[in-house]
Formats: sequence, structure tokens, C-alpha cells
Amino acid sequence: MDQGQTPKPGPCVVVHGTQFVAQDLRDILMIRGAQDVLIFNSIDDVPDIPFSIAFADCPVQQLLTSNLHARLKSDAAPVVMVNGGEESCEAAGAGFLVLGQPFRTEDVIALLDRIGLF
Repeated sequence: MDQGQTPKPGPCVVVHGTQFVAQDLRDILMIRGAQDVLIFNSIDDVPDIPFSIAFADCPVQQLLTSNLHARLKSDAAPVVMVNGGEESCEAAGAGFLVLGQPFRTEDVIALLDRIGLF
């Protein structure tokens, strides 16, 4: 997404099995201007509606074969894989943005600024 481009309509999605981390991401997104952030424990729980961005902590292959990936791809919404190690290389190779864990607030803000979502 180009710098300063208006975000697509729809909520932001956070998929993370650890509530504390999911809530931290939600808070950062809300501070940066997100109007609505939906939190899910699993990508299988995410409804089939348009999104503006998704943060997902799951294996890359699981996301690639999910309904969520098909929805995000059709919406051209950015996908941020929240993981580390070898998964980061695989995620980047699959065309996803990567946010390593553990992350700092500044890391998330820098990523959002880079894609110009808010």
C-alpha cells in the first residue's frame, strides 16, 4: 500500500493464541487510528468479511490454505505474520510482512508507517 493511501474499509484482524499479545496489538492499532479490531484465537474462527489488515500468529502453511488468506488476497489487504525464526523466512518468501516475536510497540508502529495504513 502506498504511503498515505486510504485504508480499505473493514476491521483489522488479530489472530493470536495469547490474549495478552492480541490485546497489545489491538491497543497499538487503535492508537494508530484503527476504528475496529477483531481478535481471534485461531484463523478458523475468522468470519468471511472484508478486512483492512490482518496480524496472524500461526504456521505459514496453515494461513496459506485458510479461508482467511483467500479473503485477504481478494481484498488486497496486508497480512503480517507474527512469528520468528525459520517461520519468518517462510512468511517473507510467501509475500507476507513479518513482525518478529517478541515485538515492541515501536516495531508495530514502524511496520504500520512503512505500509502507510494509518
